[in-house]
Amino acid sequence: MALSLSGFDLSEVLEASHSVPAESVQRSPLADRVGRTLAGLAETARKVGFRVKRISSLLRSQEFNDSLPNSSPYSHHVSGYAVDFIPEGEDAGLVWERIQPHVKELEIDELGAYDGHVHLSFDPRARGKVFDRRSLIGKGATEAARAGIAKPRTTGALLLLLFVLIGLSRANRVIG
Repeated sequence: MALSLSGFDLSEVLEASHSVPAESVQRSPLADRVGRTLAGLAETARKVGFRVKRISSLLRSQEFNDSLPNSSPYSHHVSGYAVDFIPEGEDAGLVWERIQPHVKELEIDELGAYDGHVHLSFDPRARGKVFDRRSLIGKGATEAARAGIAKPRTTGALLLLLFVLIGLSRANRVIG
């Protein structure tokens, strides 16, 4: 099936498809997934009200993805479901905040923002994973963002662990 661009420029799409031959992007089983991802990005932009300045990462070959430091071997970019983009005239974190309430409605699987980029995945599982805007998405973010790797927010889990440890230390003092 031929690739549906959803209003995006073919040359930009091909440039953001790292180390993937043009014919594979335009005509292959991946073309359907990439088309779905571009349609998801276009619908998200329409619904939330932002413009895309540039698509920074779309489809990656497994070899290219594996060459990136800290990349996930299961990156949604390899399967054609993920897109990273730079919003036009707006902070990526602010666009992230505006998209967040629409994650389920727009069937977004992953949403995150980092280093001026917004990451969206339209994997059909549509799990609605939202990552803190200061974090990277998993380990498979755009190579340009590698300099400032941060961890996803874990504040709640750390607080729970802290309370458990405090409770155990108090119990040991009472018993001991």
